[in-house]
Amino acid sequence: MKNFLTCIPLVLAAGNAAAFDWSPVAAVGLQKGGQDLVFVVDADSGDRIESIKLGGFYVIEAGARLHSFDLPVEFQLTVGDIFDYVEPTVNDHQTGKARVDRMFVEGLAFWRNGKLRLGGGASYHYKPNYNLELDSGATTDIDFKSTVAAILQADYWLTEHFNFALKATLVDYKVDKSTTGDAAPDDKMGASSLGVRLLYSL
Repeated sequence: MKNFLTCIPLVLAAGNAAAFDWSPVAAVGLQKGGQDLVFVVDADSGDRIESIKLGGFYVIEAGARLHSFDLPVEFQLTVGDIFDYVEPTVNDHQTGKARVDRMFVEGLAFWRNGKLRLGGGASYHYKPNYNLELDSGATTDIDFKSTVAAILQADYWLTEHFNFALKATLVDYKVDKSTTGDAAPDDKMGASSLGVRLLYSL
């Protein structure tokens, strides 16, 4: 009986050492990379002034992070959207619009040392889509298959609540269906990117 009672505080101490707490998070970011989908050229100079790449560009996400009081590990789960668009104009007349978009669910694991976190994980990209509409009435649609991307991330807590991150996303998309002959079913297109995030956590 004595040995059993002695074990009780040891078990409780081990449980406390591994205790976790969670906090809601929200983030915005920018990322760039992947295959060119469309670009806008200046009519006078011929210079490329704007473009859409498959891996970009704007990011919004929200979710939660699980952090330990004693262990140097954290886990983070978020859902969000990655999108980009262009709406070129000539003499104040819009000549068309293009957009690339995908929703994602992402899970990351981190090793934490003070204010620094290093980690990685996976991101599920749900049915990426590219759409182009010209004022002439011509349209192009490319639907991609859902896929999983590999994630590498390093970030730093600027304050108690704000975190700045550098992020690499490694992924190729496979075409599901397309209205253009430039993209056939099962064709691969690069969508890997490098980006930054500003995260807020309570």
